[in-house]
Formats: sequence, structure tokens, C-alpha cells
Amino acid sequence: MDVPARISWKKYRRAFRNPLRTGRGVFDERQGIVLRVEYSGGGVGFGEIAPWDGFGCETLGAAERFLSELRERLASGGGVNTAIPRALPCTRAAFGMARMFPPEPVPGNSRVPALRSAALLAADAPGASLEALRAQGYSTFKHKICDAAGAPAAIHCVRRLLDALLPCERLRLDANGALSGWAPWRELVADGRVEFLEQPFAPERMSGMVFDADIERKLALDESVGAVASLPGNWRGIIVVKPLLLGDWGEFLRWRQRHPRARVVYSSCFETAVGREAVLRLAALDPASENTVHGLGTLGVFDGGDEGWEAHAGGATAPLLRWTAAEWEAWWEARRGGPAASESALAHRIRVFLGERLFPAGAASRARASFDAALRVCGGGGAEARILVVAHTDTARHTGAMLAAVASGQSVCCANPHWGESEWREAGVALAGVSRPAAGEGIMAVPAGGVPAPPRIHVPTGGTGGRVRFAAHALGALERAARAQLDALGAGRGAPDIVSPLPPWHISGIMPVVRALVGGGRLRLCDGSFSGARSLPRLAPPVASPPCRHVSLVPTQLRRLLERAGGGGVRWLRRFDCVLLGGAPVPPDLFARAREAGLRLAMGYGMTETAAFVALFSPEDFLAGRPVSGRILPHVRVQIRDDGGHALPDGVAGRIAIAPAQPETGGAMPGWLVTNDEGILENGRLRVLGRVDRCIVSGGEKIDPRRVEAVLEAVPWVRAALVVGEPDPLWGERAVALVELDGGAGGWEEKLASAVRAALARHNVPKRWVAVPRLPFNERGKLDPRALARCLRRT
Repeated sequence: MDVPARISWKKYRRAFRNPLRTGRGVFDERQGIVLRVEYSGGGVGFGEIAPWDGFGCETLGAAERFLSELRERLASGGGVNTAIPRALPCTRAAFGMARMFPPEPVPGNSRVPALRSAALLAADAPGASLEALRAQGYSTFKHKICDAAGAPAAIHCVRRLLDALLPCERLRLDANGALSGWAPWRELVADGRVEFLEQPFAPERMSGMVFDADIERKLALDESVGAVASLPGNWRGIIVVKPLLLGDWGEFLRWRQRHPRARVVYSSCFETAVGREAVLRLAALDPASENTVHGLGTLGVFDGGDEGWEAHAGGATAPLLRWTAAEWEAWWEARRGGPAASESALAHRIRVFLGERLFPAGAASRARASFDAALRVCGGGGAEARILVVAHTDTARHTGAMLAAVASGQSVCCANPHWGESEWREAGVALAGVSRPAAGEGIMAVPAGGVPAPPRIHVPTGGTGGRVRFAAHALGALERAARAQLDALGAGRGAPDIVSPLPPWHISGIMPVVRALVGGGRLRLCDGSFSGARSLPRLAPPVASPPCRHVSLVPTQLRRLLERAGGGGVRWLRRFDCVLLGGAPVPPDLFARAREAGLRLAMGYGMTETAAFVALFSPEDFLAGRPVSGRILPHVRVQIRDDGGHALPDGVAGRIAIAPAQPETGGAMPGWLVTNDEGILENGRLRVLGRVDRCIVSGGEKIDPRRVEAVLEAVPWVRAALVVGEPDPLWGERAVALVELDGGAGGWEEKLASAVRAALARHNVPKRWVAVPRLPFNERGKLDPRALARCLRRT
């Protein structure tokens, strides 16, 4: 595969969102070349040529002239000399990258899937971007010093940044060889919060200076090591390498083997998805990986109209793309304007996902057919913005149509196909123009009206109020949430294969699709009715030995699996690395049974508006029996507030408030969402106490339903209990207990009342008792207001 047979390339020009100010000048754009190499032994590889002024690289024109000459030599056939001159280091690096694409697993290196990174602070407002990047999960930040105005102003800016850091955070400084003097900076560099100072002076000046040993260890070389030939072996400090500028990567790895004690930082030169993927893979191959750190947090610095060059979303932990060869080909065709350019790169990626990573085969076939049919509907409305209403009862068809709307840039309404007429009327009020598709169709397009751009995924949510409303998510917001959730669930062990028995017209069923799409794993959709949770053990995970298996459930499904005769449900659940549980509170007895069964349970807290989980309680914490509190995920900010809306300190209970970390990118929450849930924050972890709006006030006495339910569920012959309030002309409200009984016939109401009286004050005893075969929760495990009303009408 190592001998090129044919090459092609595409030039790009990407504008920085804000001018990049460095000690070497101001840069408005980044230019480069993406290279595609076909090999004589079969196979295709991709690389990137991205020269940068000041690093001794070739110019972009010189690289393109070499490529043109090489293409002509390859076309002539025969024994072609494909050697690349050393004067073209970026071109040599690009051909080294191409040998890595499509990437193969790196044997024995568990660090491949995710490598932690530092983030570049905005030059114009470093303090403001510090807070935004911290919310994304970064703990190391890089600031480019602009010393042209004099050392005092630059030092003052750095001191303000240091004062704003948390104890666990560190700051990297980059002078780009432009410091005006050393004395004012020495004390600042010695500060323990400064991780290192990169290239304080030009290379020729650095070689003649003498530094204290402790200070030298905190100095980093950059401009002075543009190529492998100039890498020092005796530098006691840090060596910052930009792999796209290094030249021959094989030479670099051989140098690394000779100098394993050298501390290396893998740094970005503002490359595209191709170059970034290759840098991450090179870092994973490093034979001295314990002596490496990464500086790849440069994403989001380019204008939004980037034409898909930045397919890699990145973050505090930079995951590998894990694309297949077909996905890289689709990306290339869409970028180069070839045969597939009529369909967007996103559409290609989704099509490949439906073809290669969706199971079972029947579901994949139906999803692809629905995808194509919905694409035709989405593309038939001209320039008019529209919403695709999707209401397929078939899970695979619903998923395919939803993804078609996303791929075509149209908004989509993920309607519940089981709605009655009243719910459809409420949906039409909440989202103008939405109505039930014609019988048998499952999809229809309606004018978008006042729905804003960019396109949104409208997910129904009724809450406890009962009326249908929608949370509108931009795709980018869902992708960020999915990546945060995957990182928290330990996706570093490999791309997870996901089993989803949840309906794709709820956020709990949409997010497994998004997690599979961005995480690189395969998705197994539940084929059939979601009410039959007892049939789940028939859904085997997609492959025999995947690196990681996830399944998403609600508590009702978990209970039914644990109760399955013969223990088949437990054996099936034990096959998963992570049983993700959410959608409703977990009863204590279910919690205990799952731990006794040895299940790797991960409890999540979130809602439709937050793209499902905003905090996750890990399987390790669950199995260790630690108190249930979930770590806050980096795509959101969480506060605890009092009734007046003021933020409360750690350890004080109050109402949970949530805001997106990047509200401008199109999440369902424009700002802070104050929930009706009560919780406590403790060292970055959230402990959820329950609903604050469930309190029942009867005759001036407050009743906490949760305490009453706990007493009732401790009775051996009570499977489950729910206590709610209903209007009462005398008491204002009275408590009503709905109970699932397992025996206890004959005077059961008085027996339960006695149990409550024995444990709690008399006013907590429910005034009315209703025996129900099953509590009124829907398939997501949430309280169904209409079903509750039917239960309360029972005598």
C-alpha cells in the first residue's frame, strides 16, 4: 500500500472568526491543501499540507508545484521516483498522514480514543473565553502574549488570568519569540500556576541565553524546532512540535525512541479534520506517551461558513473521529466538488451510518428507505423553509426520516405517532402548522412560519402540566451533549455499540442515535412496540466482542427485566458495560436489586430541554455504593438557587437551574432554565432530592409525597406507590395514594394508613386510597397526566 499510484488534492481557505494576533503578526485566514492518495496495492489515504510562516516550511505554491509534477510522473507509469525533497517538510508530513488513513487501531494503546487537550484563549477577551472554555470541561488554557505594547500591560493581563484560575487549572503562555525583555517575566514564569512559557525569544537569541535550571524546565521551544532535523536531544525544558510542519513522521518517531525522557507537547497549527485526526493518532503512537501533553484546543476559531472542513468537534478531551473508509470518501467527495457534491457531507455521513452501523439488517433497510423518501419530501419545497413532521410508528422509519431532515438542513418535528386528536391540536398550537400526517404516510412537510434558523429538531415535552409543547435543539447542541455524555460514560475504552429500546420521538430515544452517530459505534434499534419491555433480551448486542456496550432504559423497563422469570433479563443486562438509566426517579428497592445483580448502572439527570443528561452517576460509583450524585457534564452550567433566584453555595439545597455552556449555538435553552427539581451541588457533583412542586398543602399542613411513598413501598406486599394531591373543598388539597398491590387483601387501606401513622405525623395519612394494576407512568417512566386522571376517577 506504500507506493502511490494516483494523487488528487483540494485547496482550502478558512477565515478566522477574529484575527489571530501573535508575536509574529496578525493573521486573518488559514490556507492549505487536503491530499488524497491512491496506492498501488489498493487502499486510499488522506493527508494535509498546511505550511506556516516562520517555521522554515515550503510555501503553498511550492507544495502544489511538487504535487503537479508528481501527478504527471505517476500518470506516465513505469518506475516513478516518489521521493519528497526535504525542502518540503509539510508535504512530507502529509504523505506520512496518508499512510494512516483510513486509520487502523493502535495495538495496546488505550489512549487512542480520547486525548486531553488545552484550549486557546481569545486574544481580544481572554477572561471571557476562560469562563466559556471552563464550562466545556477544559482545565488548561493557552494565552498568546502580545508584548508589542510593552511588558507591563502584557504582564497585567496574565496576572488577571492567573487570579481567575481555579486551584486545579493551569495556564500556558506563548510569546512567539517576541518578548522585549526577560527580567519582568521571570517571576511570573516561576508561578506554579504557569505550566510553561513557549518561545520567549527568537531561536538565535534563545541559544545564547542562560536560565536557572528550574526556570529552564518551564520554557518551551517552538519556532526553533520546525523540522525533525532541528529537534534537540538535551533540552531540559519542553519541546512543542507541530506535526504538520515536522516533515517525515517516521524520522520523528525514531527520534522519540532515542529521547523518551524529552517532554513533548503536540500542538495545533489550525489544521482541518484530516490533519487533526492524524495528529491525534501520531500522539497515540508516541512510544513515550507518559511524557506528552496536548495543545489542540483551537476549534471554534474559524468562521461558521467553513464548508465542513472542521468535521471534528473536539473539546476538552479530543476524541478520534473513528470514521470508516467509506465515511472519509464521502467527506472527500463533498469537499472536492466531485460526483457526491450534490449531497452534503453530513448527508453522506448519515447515509453511511444507516448502511454500515445500524442494526438489525431489516431495521437498517427500512431506515434507509425512509431516509431517501424523506429527502425527496425535504427537497421538494424550493427555497421555502419548512418543518418535516415525522410520526412513524416504526422505529427505524421514524429514525431514518428524522435524520433525512437533519441531513437536508430542514427543521424536523419528532411527533409521537400515538397521539390522540387533542394532543395533535395542542402540538399545532405549540408549533404552528403541525398536524397529523395522512394515514400510512408517517411524514409530511409544513411551512416553518416563524421558526428561526438554523434548523431545529423539535422534541415534544409535556412535563407534568400535560399539554404538548416542544424543545427546539440545533444539531450542534445535540452533538456536544452526546460527546459530553460519551466521555462521561467511559467511551475512552472504545467506540460504544448502543442498544436503544426507547422511542425516537422522545429525547431519551433521540440521544442514543446521536451518540452512535458521533461516537463511532453501532446502533441497535428496538424492533417493535416499546410497551413490550419483556422482549428486550431477544435483542442481542450487535457484535460478539465490541469494545463497549451501552443500553438506555427507563426504570420501568429495568424493573420488568429484573423480574423476568428464570433470570434471563439479568443475564442480558450483565452483557453491557453500561446500563444507562434515566427519565424518572429510581425507587430505592430497584436501586438495591440492580446492585445485588452486579449491573453496571449509570444514573442520569436531565430533561428534554437539556438534550437528556446534564449529570451522570458512573457505574463505578454505583457498584461501590457511593451516595448518588452525578458529575456535571461540560456542555452545561448548573446552579442551585433559592426561591428569589439567587445562587446558593455548595451543600445548600435549592432549586436546580441549568444553562447551556454555548447558548449561541442553538440549544433549547436560551438562558437559565429553572427547574421544578430540588438538589444540592457538592464539588462539581449534583445530588437530586426530588420535585419541589409535589408538595401537598392540606389544611395548612405540608405533606411531602416522597416520604409517604417510601413508607408505603417498605410494606412487603406493596410493589409501588404514588402519592398525589387533588382539590378538596374543605382541606384545599387532600393526599391520594395510588398503590400497586401484591397481596394484602382485606382491609389493606387501613393497614397502610396504620403504617403511615406509625412512621409519620397523622396529617401525612392519605385521605383516599386507589388500587391500580400499574402506576400511571408512560413508556419513558414519566408521570402521564391523562392516565393519572383516569386512575383518580376510580372509586
